[in-house]
Amino acid sequence: MNRRINTWVSVYHGWYVVAACIIISVTTTSGRGGISVFVIPMSGDFGWSRGTISIAASLGFLVTGLTQPLLGGLLDRIGGRRVILCSLVILGLSIAALGLTFNILFVILIFGVIAGTAFSGTSPSNTGALVAKWFRRRRATAVGLNAAGVGLGGLVVIPLAAYMIQATNWRLTWLFLGLMVLLVAVPFVYLFVHDDPDKLGLKPDGYLITPEENVSSIATARPGPLHTARWREPFASWPIWQLSIAYFVDGFTTANLLVHFVPYTIGRGTSPATAAMVFGFMMAFSIIGSTIVGMISDRAERKTVLTFIYALRACTYIVA
Repeated sequence: MNRRINTWVSVYHGWYVVAACIIISVTTTSGRGGISVFVIPMSGDFGWSRGTISIAASLGFLVTGLTQPLLGGLLDRIGGRRVILCSLVILGLSIAALGLTFNILFVILIFGVIAGTAFSGTSPSNTGALVAKWFRRRRATAVGLNAAGVGLGGLVVIPLAAYMIQATNWRLTWLFLGLMVLLVAVPFVYLFVHDDPDKLGLKPDGYLITPEENVSSIATARPGPLHTARWREPFASWPIWQLSIAYFVDGFTTANLLVHFVPYTIGRGTSPATAAMVFGFMMAFSIIGSTIVGMISDRAERKTVLTFIYALRACTYIVA
């Protein structure tokens, strides 16, 4: 009989993995949404148009999307811990290097190509896949908490970056955000993230591996209905295309908000600090929503929940 860890005595290590992944999302938010507070000060110093700097931001999102399958495949081969650690180091260095910007081509190379690729390794898709290995019964809740890290980053990092730009300058702010990735996220991942629960003698959800069980018996458990042996096989089925199209629309609409929301709000007459606070307020609701939806998805059909969320998002864009 499986014996579960007494959660009153010790916390199941899977929740430490979730916490580390939340830290990843919080600190790496500067690699995506953080650029919104830099658009106006950087454009002002160099005389760039908003469309010019948007090229670098758009390229970053495009590169992230194109390299996501490659980094995901690498995660399956060598493990999430290695991929995420290497990606965090590259991402932190590239974000810090943006403080040395002297030309738009430099931003395109560093932010658009290098940081865009590194973010693929630390994206919520990869951290979500890692978290999913640690849970079965409460998987949606854990993955929802992981996704809430993006909102928490927007709530904390974006207003902080806006304040630092006003208090110092945008170059020091880029350096600070890069160091935050290197000095906060990297140690958390190194200390707490492991690829699978069986490495700690555990099964998903905190059940201990009994003496008569072994890792091979866990690895050869009965596969799910959509299980495939090779990564190319899912592309012959309709569900993977449904998800891909849905996530493309999701990413496209989210990217526009991340890059242009703060400059647009400032253009409407608000101060940079207020614009960043409004953005953070929006991200706060993202935290609440991700957590609640994750908990609901553990008790309801996930396809129905996702359909409702996308319909709600469509309505908000139409109203806006």
